[in-house]
Parts: sequence; C-alpha cells; structure tokens
Amino acid sequence: MKFAKYLIIALAAGVLSVSCTDDEDNYVPAPASDVKSSVYFPENQNGTHAFLLEENVEVTVDVKREDKGAARTVKIDFSTVHDDLIKSCDNVATFKEGEDVAKVKVQLNKEKMEAFKNYAVYLNVDPAEFNPYKQQDITPSVRLNFVREDYAPFAKGEFNDPFIAEAASQKVLEWSEILKVYRLSDPWGTGEGEIIFSVDDKNKIHYKTLSFSTGYVHPKYGLISAFWEGFENKQYYNAEKKVYNFHFDMKVSAGSFGDVHYTFAVKESLMK
Repeated sequence: MKFAKYLIIALAAGVLSVSCTDDEDNYVPAPASDVKSSVYFPENQNGTHAFLLEENVEVTVDVKREDKGAARTVKIDFSTVHDDLIKSCDNVATFKEGEDVAKVKVQLNKEKMEAFKNYAVYLNVDPAEFNPYKQQDITPSVRLNFVREDYAPFAKGEFNDPFIAEAASQKVLEWSEILKVYRLSDPWGTGEGEIIFSVDDKNKIHYKTLSFSTGYVHPKYGLISAFWEGFENKQYYNAEKKVYNFHFDMKVSAGSFGDVHYTFAVKESLMK
C-alpha cells in the first residue's frame, strides 16, 4: 500500500513536471519595454484639495513623459467609489510636440459632496504607456482627496514660534461655523501642519487630536510633532489681550526636544 501511495505521488509529480516543461517550451518573452515611452504623474500631485462650500470643486493635474518627441495623446482613467461624483474629466493627456508635460482636469459634482467628508479620486495612466521593467521613482497613478469646508477668515495676527522658526510671522486664523472650531494653517511655516481647536466659555482651549504635525523634518531625528497632553492648564485664550496660548511637547520618534509655549496675538478682526 505504501508503494502504491508513493507511486501515485511520483506520477503526480511527473505530471506537474511535464506541465511545467510544456509551459517553458511555449513561453514567449515579453518584448523589451521602451524606456522613452514612460508616462507618469509627478510625486507632488498626491494630496488633499480643499474647497469652500460655494466653490466649484475642480483641479488640474500634471502628467509627464520621459521624452519630448512628437505630439501624442495618452489615455487617462478616472475612478472613484462614490456614485455620480465626477462631473467631468479629461480622459486623455495631450502632449504637444517638444513638450514633456500635459495637463488633465477633473471636476466633481459639489452637490454630491457632504461638508468635511473626504472623497478620493484615482487617476491612472494607460498601462501600455508605463515602463514596468525599469526601477524608477515615478508612478502611473495618483490619488486626489477632495473635501468641502466652510472655514472663513476670522482674524489676522502674529504667531510667535520660538522653537522651529525662532521668529514671529503673520498668520490668518479661520473659523468653521459647521464644526465650531478655529484653524491656524501652517503655523510653523513649513507649508504643512495646522492647529485646530475650540474655546469654551471659560476661555480654555481644547483640541480634537492628541498631536499636530509641524511639517518640519529634523535632519537627524526626523519629523517633529506637537503634543499638548499634560499641559492642559497652559492652553487658554486671554480675552483682554486677545492672545491665544498654546503649549506643546515637541517630539520625534526618538524622544522629546522639550515643551514650548506658542502664542497667536490677534491684530485685526476679519469677521463680517
């Protein structure tokens, strides 16, 4: 019985072996990919695009190619999981002769979008136009996030940053009537990051998240984030001086740089 069992296994292995051999005999190598045919999206195209409630939701995206040859068109596919979200889009990227950048536009139905909900739209280059055999830092697809919001300018003021910028800078504080929160965008001057907070009837400042990314990447320790937990008593609004006070522990993955006190002093009201 054992012999029969081994025989069956051996026969099965033989069949598998023959099958693999047949596949190898019939295998035809794929044609070499033309490196110059690569079409892709620049890395900086990914991101979130915010629009006010009354604005049309529309963006233009760059598409690049690795050569600047003859004029040509390349198919672009758009996709999303949200029904009827895409109002219109360019389904081809048109490259002019001698140019390596083309633009495609996508417009969403703002009536189909809820306030402060993220909507993702994916753009994909025709696979025939992308070189899969070359190791490269480019991508044939891009994800765009769209959000409608009601943030409006609330006040102009001066944000004092004694840690990263080591200086004061002019900023605009915004207010959302829907969320009942304030937003201070790009407070650290890195092009990223925001502080979102509310103020209660006792002028105490409250946050919705435990930390905020500063957008600043330390050359040795990496991204620095601001954490408020443990400093609740140092988060407040001075109504007499019109100064918002923030106190954060500035951390990286390896540890803390220590706690830092920030202020935003209102200089001019922008509320209508």
